[in-house]
Amino acid sequence: MMSASLPTAALALAFALLGCEQPQPRWDEDVYVWQRVWSEPVLTAVRQASPYVDRFRILSAQWRQDDPPLVVDLAPGRDVFRARRIVPVARLDGSRLSAEPSAVAEVLTGQIQVFRAAGAQVNAVEIDHDTATAAVGDYARWLGELRRELPQDLALWITALPDWRHAPEIERLLDQVDHYTLQVHAVSGDPSGLMDGSDAEGWVRAFSEISQTPFSTALPTYQLRAGLDAAGEIQFLEAESPVPARAAEERWLFTAPQELVEWQWNIQLDQPKQMAGIAWYRLPIEGDRSVISMGTFQTILEGQFPESEIELALEPVREGGDTYDATVINHGPHDGAWPESIELPPGCQVGETVNGFVADRQGGRISHPQPGLLKAGESIAAGWVRCAETPDETTTDSAG
Repeated sequence: MMSASLPTAALALAFALLGCEQPQPRWDEDVYVWQRVWSEPVLTAVRQASPYVDRFRILSAQWRQDDPPLVVDLAPGRDVFRARRIVPVARLDGSRLSAEPSAVAEVLTGQIQVFRAAGAQVNAVEIDHDTATAAVGDYARWLGELRRELPQDLALWITALPDWRHAPEIERLLDQVDHYTLQVHAVSGDPSGLMDGSDAEGWVRAFSEISQTPFSTALPTYQLRAGLDAAGEIQFLEAESPVPARAAEERWLFTAPQELVEWQWNIQLDQPKQMAGIAWYRLPIEGDRSVISMGTFQTILEGQFPESEIELALEPVREGGDTYDATVINHGPHDGAWPESIELPPGCQVGETVNGFVADRQGGRISHPQPGLLKAGESIAAGWVRCAETPDETTTDSAG
């Protein structure tokens, strides 16, 4: 098994001193369902996650600037909606508001009727809009109009971005909604990573001082493929659907589930004021290779640490030869990230690397500049090596 890092061990000791074997969640655990087609794998995933999730935040309509809204057909999901707590989400693309509040309210009201007719509990709606920081005041006014158009029995939720804390009218915006969700992943514009734990904690604590409105923190279950041009600018991002494009440089952006659990444990040691829960983006669906598996997701929601055994396997290219294919394998039981660095057995040197892995100058170590999702039971080729003598069949990784 991968050995516990120092922060993990320190956190475990802290909770032991508090008289508990592991940190117990003191907040809600929600998950976003971001599919536009309610297929059988989506229905199955909702059923599998239901015992662990407090609420499903379901994409119900999407406005793409000046185009007509995309209204999700919810009819296939009626059976799984029954008796579940659901928050319909309206996604407004772009940084400017092009949809009228009355039109958004009308569509959401219709979708709420579908949910309630199926037996779901719907007490709130959520608006997901990445307005520019300079336009936070305009967004606040738009939300005020929307609230007047919505049924009075509904709470109004929104998503929020870290940079909004600099807006002069941020307090007004947050004070007029009933709940908001702070997104701390894929927000920096920096293609080097998906989420920085230290930055995320700082943002959470900063927002806890801005308003008395309760909020959730959105954490990622997915990875991104980022395509960069020769100048290092992002050309495309691939998430839930494949992007048929290539770029001068490609990177994987991922935060290992082990890091996310440690982040939660650290926050729970000194929980910020007003923080009420976690909202996971997004629900693992079978066949979606960019999201962690359902088993790993369930383990996280149970407050357990997801363990994985990741090794470098060397297999001879041909019998009696001195070259070996190098493959990084995750033996499970949970998903993880491929190691940042792996030391080869004595007497072995890298011949060639693939899939973004690189060798050090001496050729005795393989590393990867970005972490990537390696699901339990899966592997990724790292290249081939040449060994002076027969190495052990596998060598445990030495990530660090």
